[in-house]
Amino acid sequence: MDIRKNSTLIIGLLIPVLMIVFVAGSIYIPGLFAPAPTYNFLYTSSNDYNYNWTVEVRGDKLVRLNRDAPKDSNLLDAEPAIYLFDVATRKSRIITLAEAQKLKLNPNAESPDGYQVNQSSNGGGFPFGFNNESRLYMRGHSTSFRIDVNIDNGYWNFRFLGWVIPQ
Repeated sequence: MDIRKNSTLIIGLLIPVLMIVFVAGSIYIPGLFAPAPTYNFLYTSSNDYNYNWTVEVRGDKLVRLNRDAPKDSNLLDAEPAIYLFDVATRKSRIITLAEAQKLKLNPNAESPDGYQVNQSSNGGGFPFGFNNESRLYMRGHSTSFRIDVNIDNGYWNFRFLGWVIPQ
């Protein structure tokens, strides 16, 4: 095979291969050099409307806010579930309100190390069905990865509270 005679054919076949390598590299290579996230975060996944009280970050602490509800209301007096997501293990664990109130929190959307927790929705319509899936991703430094969180009652009630700042 004479390369000079078939150079156009070789270049024509090589261009799509190089484009695929370039696109794949631009997607996966930044993740190899991105620093790992270092800040854990708090969230709640309970439907806050079912409870007599809710939680909110004020300053750098989590506070309990009571609702002005009639005594005969159907609201629960139980504690809404508060979770601590550990970025090292990528797992959540439930913590008490007292434990959460001891933590120093940063309520900003972006962590001090440059990551954010973002929701991504996937809803299908005819003819593909009517599912509505929501997923959470940590995004930052030109990379993202999916995270699994605990969601109460099968509903999408994720509410980010804040990044845990080491004391």
